[in-house]
Formats: sequence, structure tokens, C-alpha cells
Amino acid sequence: MKKLIAVLLAAVICLAVPFAAFADMEGPMVRHIKCTVTNPNGAVFYYYHYDEALEKSEYIRSVIPYGTELSVEAIYDDSYYSDEIGDFTGKSIGRVKYDDEDGYILLSDVAKTEGDYSMSEAKKVVNPSNYIVTKKDGITMYKGPSKLFGEAGTIPDGAKITLTYYDGGSGTGEETNYANCLYYTEYKGTGGWIYYYPQPGEYSLIKLVDKKSEYSGKIKVTGSGIRLIDINSDTTDENGDWVGYKEVGEVIPAGTELTFDKYYDLIECYALVTYKGVTGYLEFNERWPGDLRTVVYLKDGADELITKSDCTVYSEPGNFSSGTGETVPSYTKLSVKAYGYSTPDDDYENWYLVDYNGKDAWLCDNRDNDITRFWKSGENSFYYKIKSSSADMIENPDNPTVVCTLTPDDVLVQYTWGFEGDEYVYCESIDGSKAGWIKESMLEEIEGYVPPVIEEEEETEEETGEDAPLASRDKDGDALKEAAEKADVSTRSIIAICVVAAVVVALTAAIIILLIKKKNRSGEQG
Repeated sequence: MKKLIAVLLAAVICLAVPFAAFADMEGPMVRHIKCTVTNPNGAVFYYYHYDEALEKSEYIRSVIPYGTELSVEAIYDDSYYSDEIGDFTGKSIGRVKYDDEDGYILLSDVAKTEGDYSMSEAKKVVNPSNYIVTKKDGITMYKGPSKLFGEAGTIPDGAKITLTYYDGGSGTGEETNYANCLYYTEYKGTGGWIYYYPQPGEYSLIKLVDKKSEYSGKIKVTGSGIRLIDINSDTTDENGDWVGYKEVGEVIPAGTELTFDKYYDLIECYALVTYKGVTGYLEFNERWPGDLRTVVYLKDGADELITKSDCTVYSEPGNFSSGTGETVPSYTKLSVKAYGYSTPDDDYENWYLVDYNGKDAWLCDNRDNDITRFWKSGENSFYYKIKSSSADMIENPDNPTVVCTLTPDDVLVQYTWGFEGDEYVYCESIDGSKAGWIKESMLEEIEGYVPPVIEEEEETEEETGEDAPLASRDKDGDALKEAAEKADVSTRSIIAICVVAAVVVALTAAIIILLIKKKNRSGEQG
């Protein structure tokens, strides 16, 4: 019997191991590099940095004493923005936390400490999107969210991947900090971190238009003299200075509408389109002088706006003489169907196509900040709850009628910004059941809140790979992520099946052992 108990205990322990391991597999971990202050005079702790040497950083918080151990959350150098380097030399800057405050130090004042890493959970991408690698020599994966962790492998040109977790690089987790933002992905069974924006002008990941994209994949040319560009070919002036990308193909007439299924979504956005047999890119978020160049269409519900004052309705974007005589009242919430940019006479303007009173209407947002725009995807949202036991939401600041009452259990998304000096902000509950305006002083941010992800069935269309030479081909259709998408069995299901099977085997073995022992005893008695 003792042997039997030992066997059963061993089986239980073996079964518990997968659960313990799985508990740590919810997501990759961000590991920060540890270091020690080695400058006898200590390391100056700066509030923020202006340049690589911190020479213009006027706001000094304190001096961190010699021998203090720190965790470096991000590394910046003088190469470009905040590109990381592999050692602590030169004028590199490190972002650290000291006395519960964030700040910057010169890495020449510290030395890396070998040994344990501090651990913190990575942030999950709210709506993971699919990308194709567009770098001839591939992109490097690292074992952690930094070059300091060493290489984990290379993802080749043309491979399709999904970015699932990110580390903002600045210690803030900001997903929009492209220059130093690393994303976690998997390729052929290997996981690692990649740079979203490796170098200036280096576009390594092209985004696919799918169910989770903001854009519908339609773009209209509205300016004159517009041609496609090749972002891989630069043009320079007589001094060799960069003046732009090489133009290709014929001039596209104003009013021409083109479709795209791939686009670069970085500091500049470039849609990959084909016109009269020539494939190239149209830039659709650059501010061009003179006239409106492009209009980009959005998917339903991808983008919304709220007017902050009475806004004139126009029939054409970029044309102030096309006013219809109608006005959209202040505090009106509308869905955006398309948008475009222009800068006539150096006056910054955004144009939004909305449905107002059942008709298409163009609204203009200029430096007067008449409109606040927000994304419904949640990736750029901040989450709040009320500070008190209850709080009233009102219709709008001009109409203080109470529309609902909030409790501390309500998780809110604040969508408005730029209301300088305004008392109220517009919020919605994440389940959409409550919406209205509330005093900003009554809200507090929920740190680290991750909204629930609505799982959608992935599209299984295979890339045709028939794009023109400027397009990267999806040469590796058997990428791990694609296989996982096609399989209708999740990792959790597989583990559950294995565990159930192991339990059945263990119980069956125990019953057989008991029957054998019982039979032996019966034989001895006979």
C-alpha cells in the first residue's frame, strides 16, 4: 500500500508541474538590466534629458550615491532617438527609478552588474495585427526587450508575424514610442523581441489590412501632380542632402481612388498601391504645403470625434469656399468615415469626413482645436475610475442634465484631450453602457489596467505574393502564427487534454495495481 501511495503522489506531482509552468506562460517578461553606481562622486539624477550628454538638462533631482544598485529600464544613445547599444560606454543615457521617482543618468557613471534580473510583466497588445517582414536581410530577434540580452534568431524577409506584447523602451510602456519600442513575436517556434522602428527611414514591418485594421484599404488622390514614390530610393540636391523619395509612374489625376492591403504604419504612413501597372507608395499622414494630397477611408467605428465648438460644414476637403451654410453644434459626437491633412499658408489643418444629418459632411480642425479625435481600438486610451462612492455624468458642459450615475466599479475610457482649462472631459464605460461628461477632478487613472480582448476569428487568406517589385513577398507561408491560426485548438485546450489524459492513465494504473494486489492476496489465501 505504501508503494501505491508513493506512485499516486508522484503522479500528482507530475500533473502539477504543467499547471505551475503554464502559470508563468501568460506572457513574456520584461527584464531590466541591473547596474551599480561606480562614479566616486555619484551619478547625477536628471528630471529629463535634452541631449545625449545631458548638458542642457537643467532640472537635477539629486545625486545618487556611489555603490547604489539600480535597474536600467531603457537605454538611449546619440545615434538616433533612443536606439539601444550593447554596452555602458560613451555618452549613453539610462532611464532609472530612484526613491520611487523616474529620471535619467549618464551610463558612464555606472557599471553593469552580472547576475539576477528584476522582472516585470510585459504589456499585452490590445488588438494584435499581422505584419510582413520587408527587410532583405531579415530582422533580428532578441532574447529580451533590449540588444543587451543577445540575439535569439532572425526572421527572414517575407515572413508573416503577429506582434503580441510590447515594451515601450522608455519605461512608460507607451506603444507609440516607435524609436525605442520593442515587440514580442514568435517565428517557427522561437520567441523573441524585435524593434518596431530599427533605424531612421528603415521600414521593416508592413502592416496588413485585416479585421483589426483602422483603415478600410481605400485611398483617394485629391491634389494635383501626385505620383507614387519609392521609399527605398532617395533623391538628393546638389549638396547631397536628402530632399525626398524618388517618384515613379505617371501623374495620378485628382479624384482617383485606389485600394491597398498593406501599409507602413509608423511616424509616416505609406499605403502600397498600384496605378497603371506601377506599384509604389502614397503617403497619407504627411502635412503637405498648398493643397490636400490624399483622403484615407476608415472602417466603421474605427475613429470618432467630438466637436469642441460650432463647426462649419464643407462639401470638399481643403476648400474653404465650399461651405454649405450648415453648422455642427458643439459637443456633437460623430463617427469619422475618412480623413485628410493639408497645410495651406502654413496653417495646420485636419479634415474629417463624417455623416451628419444623413449626408456626407467635411469638418475642418485647425489650430483653434475645434475638434478632438479619438480611437475606438483602445490602444491609445487611458482608463479611469471615480474617486468617490458615486458621481454623476452629464449631457455636456452646456447642458448639465444628469444622464447616469457612476460607481467605483465602472471602468472608464477618457477620449477627450486638448480642453485646456475645461472642467469636464468626455468618457465612456468599457462596456458602452454609460457615456457622458464628468469633472476631470473626480477621476483617477487605473494604473496597469488591460481591457478585455474580444477574440475574433483570424482571416486565413493566403498571400498571393504577386505584388510588384516594391512589395515584399510572403515567402514563408508556414510561419508558426499562421499554423496556429488555422488550427482550431488553443494551447490551453491542448494542455487540458494532456492533463485529462494523464489523469486517466494514472487512475487506470492505480486500479490495475489494486486488482493485481487483490488477486495475489486471494491466491495466497487459497
